[in-house]
Amino acid sequence: MLDHILAILLLIVVPMRALWRSRPGRPASSTKITRYISTIGMVTGLLALLATSWLITGRSAEALGLAAPTSTPSLIGLGIAVVIFITLFLGRNKKPKPSQKEGIEAAQRDLFPETPKETRLFLFLCLAVGGGWEILYRGFLLYYLPSMIGLFWAVIIAAVAYGAAHGFKNPKQFVGSIVSALVFTVAYVATSNLWWLMLIHIGVMLIGAAASKAISSNSEPAD
Repeated sequence: MLDHILAILLLIVVPMRALWRSRPGRPASSTKITRYISTIGMVTGLLALLATSWLITGRSAEALGLAAPTSTPSLIGLGIAVVIFITLFLGRNKKPKPSQKEGIEAAQRDLFPETPKETRLFLFLCLAVGGGWEILYRGFLLYYLPSMIGLFWAVIIAAVAYGAAHGFKNPKQFVGSIVSALVFTVAYVATSNLWWLMLIHIGVMLIGAAASKAISSNSEPAD
């Protein structure tokens, strides 16, 4: 029963909540700190539900893709994660192209921290989003769905649900979110391991925040 409840929350409630909150004409959004706390609380609650189900049924962490990355595919995944992480880190101070400016400004305004308090909460947000969502939308849903609808449709539905859980800002963002989710979901199926995907997810958020801060500092007018 807990598995069914969690699946409904992940496949319907969370995406619909995100789409509703991002609808055109919605009143001004809350502060970043409020959004950080809301997301951290939501992911923590969902993980608690998952943990309860796993403890009751005696299932292993390996069923969620949390086995030690010792297989060849998972080690290859870790190597890919390290390469991506290093590449992003080295390019964090790169001046953005004019076509990227609008997206960066939106990320600075909506996601990345600007104050010390926001930065502290953002670190927890990275763990919640980069770790928690991977476990829930990849590990759990790819455990729960295939027996009912097959692996192919499980991958598609899990990816669409996670993409929709990012909300709708514009068609390009919406499609991009789904495509990105699909890539991560297929990558999980190929390796059966989440650790390298969590590393990429958390790393992208941290380096994105660092790059955003560097760009903002470089764009400030001199005294």
